[in-house]
Amino acid sequence: MRATILVVFFVLALVGCDKSKEEDSVKPIDYVLISTDFESQELFPPWEQQYNTGSFAVVAENPRKGNYCAKFTIDSAEFWTSPYSGIQSARSEIQIFKVAPAGKEIYYGWSIKIPSDYIESSDWQVIGQFHDQPDFDNGESWQNYPAHSPPVSMTYKNGKIGLTVNVPFGTGAQVISEREITKGLWNDIILRIYWSTQSDGYIEAWINNSSMTDATGQTTRYYFRNLYNNAGNYLKIGLYRSNDITTTNTVYYDEIKSGLTFDDVTK
Repeated sequence: MRATILVVFFVLALVGCDKSKEEDSVKPIDYVLISTDFESQELFPPWEQQYNTGSFAVVAENPRKGNYCAKFTIDSAEFWTSPYSGIQSARSEIQIFKVAPAGKEIYYGWSIKIPSDYIESSDWQVIGQFHDQPDFDNGESWQNYPAHSPPVSMTYKNGKIGLTVNVPFGTGAQVISEREITKGLWNDIILRIYWSTQSDGYIEAWINNSSMTDATGQTTRYYFRNLYNNAGNYLKIGLYRSNDITTTNTVYYDEIKSGLTFDDVTK
C-alpha cells in the first residue's frame, strides 16, 4: 500500500469559538494534515529534507506497522549546512510546513524506537520538534529572523524521553516531564496542542497510553505561549543533537500522523 500525505486545506471562520480564541481567527486558516507510514519506500512533498546523503533511509527493519519505517543516522562527521545561515549542525531530519497553525487545536501522533545499541550521552538530543518560522506578512525573512529554542520538542537523554517547552517564553528549552523507556521497542507519542501567541496555548501529551504532560503525570493540560508569531510552527522529525557528541547513533520513526481528534492519530 502506497503511503500518502493527506493534504487538507481548511478555510474556517470559526464562528462560535469562545472569546479567548476569537482573536486568532481573524484570518482564514490553512493547514496540512499528515499521514505518513513510509510504505512507498520514498520521501516526497510536502516533506522536505535536512540531512546529508546516506543519513536517512526507508528500511524494512522491524517497523511499527506495515513493512517499512524511517531510519535516521548521525555519525561523528554528520554536519548538515543550512542554506540560509551557513551554520553547520549535527542533524538528520525531515520537515513539513503548515502543520501547526495559530488559533487551532491539532492532535499529533508518531512512533519512535531508540535502538538497544544507542550510545548514551548527557548532552542534549532532540528527536522531534515544532520549530518557529518568520512571519513573512510582517516583513520577516529567514535572513533577519533571530534564532529561538523550539516552542515544543521531544528530547532524549539517558534512557528517557522528555517533553520540552520554551517556558517561561523566550528563556530557552525546559523539560517539563520525562518518562523512562525500554530501548529496542517502539514508543507511541501523542500530543494535543492548541497553538497560540498568548498564554491560552496548551499541550497534553501521552506516551504508550500514559499521560506525560508534567513530571507527576497528574496534570493533563499544560498552559503556555507556544508560538512566537502568527506564522505558526512547522514539524521536524528525526535526530538533532549537540555538535559535541561524536558517536554514531540511529533512531527509527513510523506512523506519523496529525488530525482534529484523538482517534485520527491512533488508528
